[in-house]
Parts: sequence; structure tokens; C-alpha cells
Amino acid sequence: MSLNTTGIVIATFWGTVLAVILTRYARRPARTFTIIAAAATALSLITPLDAFGASPSTKLTLAGGHLIVATIMTTILRHGLSHPQA
Repeated sequence: MSLNTTGIVIATFWGTVLAVILTRYARRPARTFTIIAAAATALSLITPLDAFGASPSTKLTLAGGHLIVATIMTTILRHGLSHPQA
């Protein structure tokens, strides 16, 4: 498993844990999750944008891939919060 894949698995795990906790305790879990996920995504962009020795195009490519994965995972988890199973 590559380092990038490991990071995705770890972020998905903690995102799911957060979604479960918010489902139980938040009045508006989907909205709260989206705000927290957006803040966490913004903070996590520090790593690809601060890649030492990388060209600007490489940094933008890394950040773009990062945003694509974050958007997909946030959408999937948020959908589950908006439409809970009976």
C-alpha cells in the first residue's frame, strides 16, 4: 500500500468516526460534518503546497488530487448523514 493510499484510508476512517459521532450528538450532522471536513481539507493542503523542492506545477497537481479525493469522500459521507438508513 502506497503512502498516498494509506493517507486516504486513514482520513476516510477518521471521517467516518466523525460522521458517526455527529449523527448521535449534532442537531444538524450533515452541515456540521461539511464545515469540519472543509476546515480539515484546507489544513491538509499545507503538506502538498509546501512540498520542498517540488516545482509549482507538481505542487498544484498534488493539491488538485488532494482536493478531488477530499471532495469525493466528503460527498459520500455527507450523503449518508443527509439520508440516514431506517
